Amino acid sequence: MMKQLALIATMKAGVSYVDYHIQFHQRIAKLLRKHQIITDMSEEAMVENDLTGPFMPHGIGHPLGLQVHDVAGFMQDDSGTHLAAPAKYPYLRCTRILQPGMVLTIEPGIYFIESLLAPWREGQFSKHFNWQKIEALKPFGGIRIEDNVVIHENNVENMTRDLKTGVMESWLIPAAPVTVVEEIKKSRFITMLAHTDGVEGGRKRLLNRCGQNTPMPATIAWRGWRVRRMILNSWVSLTTGSRRERQVNRCSPS
Repeated sequence: MMKQLALIATMKAGVSYVDYHIQFHQRIAKLLRKHQIITDMSEEAMVENDLTGPFMPHGIGHPLGLQVHDVAGFMQDDSGTHLAAPAKYPYLRCTRILQPGMVLTIEPGIYFIESLLAPWREGQFSKHFNWQKIEALKPFGGIRIEDNVVIHENNVENMTRDLKTGVMESWLIPAAPVTVVEEIKKSRFITMLAHTDGVEGGRKRLLNRCGQNTPMPATIAWRGWRVRRMILNSWVSLTTGSRRERQVNRCSPS
């Protein structure tokens, strides 16, 4: 996260978005070397030979606008001159020179995905990969953090961080910290599910109960069921086999 914020702090109008993408590959190289995931190779050589590629296989971000992945990421002027992403980084969604008023994402990541790492297990660079450490990290999958930034004439505005530390904190109500298990146990959504008698009644009945018992719109509660079910299962495993537990196990709107 610190490397991400450090990169954002350097952003300014007049610089190519591609440059920032490459700069973050250099920062990824520093991390890989620092934590001995790649060994016996300079950071410059890692980037030059694309050893950072399997760890950050995507672009650093994209333009934001009327669409999430907004149009004209490759348009270089008003006449629509196209500049494709570099062959080395085909998934980069923007090659434009930054200008005041542009809104973009900065969302680097670091991943440990076998299908991307597999080609590197053989060949001249294989010996530089610390495969034992990589295997230990693979179960975590990876991490990616997104910041949404606005380019101004003389500075860059990070809307993501400013919202978190400014606007949201102005109306958040302080509360004593609780554990995940405690939070799950007091959830009104779970209470509602625990008192639903099986799946009879289908979607309509569940939506009615959602509307009566949850602080969220019924349709959102319905969509959230599949995600919540994983949390429910974790909670059920911690309970004592009560009738409530058996009811939670039975409940499924599908």
